[in-house]
Amino acid sequence: MVTAVVKPAHRHSSSGNNAAGHFSRQTEEIAKDISSLAQNAAAIDESFEFVLRRMEKCKTQHPGMTKKLREDLDLLVDEWKKNHNMYREQLWKSYDLACKASVAAEDFADVLLRGVLLNSDITLQEKQDAVADYCKKVDSDILGAAELVDGFKQLLYQVESFKEQWKDVVRQNDISLSTGQIKAIDKEIVTLRNKIESSQTTRARSPYRLPRTPSVSYARFAQDGLSRMLQN
Repeated sequence: MVTAVVKPAHRHSSSGNNAAGHFSRQTEEIAKDISSLAQNAAAIDESFEFVLRRMEKCKTQHPGMTKKLREDLDLLVDEWKKNHNMYREQLWKSYDLACKASVAAEDFADVLLRGVLLNSDITLQEKQDAVADYCKKVDSDILGAAELVDGFKQLLYQVESFKEQWKDVVRQNDISLSTGQIKAIDKEIVTLRNKIESSQTTRARSPYRLPRTPSVSYARFAQDGLSRMLQN
């Protein structure tokens, strides 16, 4: 959060008030997206659990179970659990980044814009220093966003790879896909991959879209537009 000393502002420009209102609306939109993220996460998590339950059930109830098939299924179960844990880690990172974006929007509107940049009692140098501090904080958001994008790409790759491993096990063990348990697993893996991909497409349209988070766009605005405003 910006630490510059804030004195009562004597005059605010209409453009400044409009900008503050814009960022306040962005904060509300981010909160809605966090709620949407939670709903999507519940559906995706259930798909992970569904596949796991079906594979565990297949090990004990599938007709014609062989030692090799059981060993193959054990390996797949372990791999699937790793994928599930990876998703949960990425999910928490998403929440963290979204919350940081919301805080950044509030900081920009309430502290940096209203309290510092539009305050005629604060010197030009102090304003420039405040903008510089804000942009430094945003650098970590940019890095975190890029890492999160890479993480979800890796997760999609892992799920796609698992789907191929699953097909190999089915084929090598001469398992008919018409078998209820096997067919359900095969279908749910495809459904899960589509859910994750759809979730990322939705986030790409959101106010904190990755890797361009609100704080990133605010920082660019601060570096360009605000620097010109301060010089006038």
